[in-house]
Amino acid sequence: MKKQIVLHRLTIEEKVSIRVYARDRFSKERIVVEKGEEYNFYADPNQRWYDMGWCSSPEGYNNVLANLFGKRLNNVNCFCLCAAYNLSDTDAFAIGSTCTKPVDRSGQLSFFANDTWWAYLNNFGSIIVIVTRSK
Repeated sequence: MKKQIVLHRLTIEEKVSIRVYARDRFSKERIVVEKGEEYNFYADPNQRWYDMGWCSSPEGYNNVLANLFGKRLNNVNCFCLCAAYNLSDTDAFAIGSTCTKPVDRSGQLSFFANDTWWAYLNNFGSIIVIVTRSK
């Protein structure tokens, strides 16, 4: 069964928990954001998801093969929790376990495990990120 897209629009101080699946190139749950807002992201560092059997926290790990083939965010650990604006890696950014980010463009914010584009079929598990709008 195909997962439905779910959009969340948060008010200041409102929070939502989003499950991010390791196999999804972009999460099906997304945050609708406006330029000038600010969000806090938190993923418990004890959570784990799997890259072809390699266990990882939201901080990711050093994957030599992914480094050779090129990850979506090259200077960020493989399997680090990341976010992207409007289904584009152009301005994607790392979250890891925690991050505060001012929004620099309006649209939708989706989440993903940093990996090579063609390697998502061997990814398993999910993590939960708590997103709080701070301003």
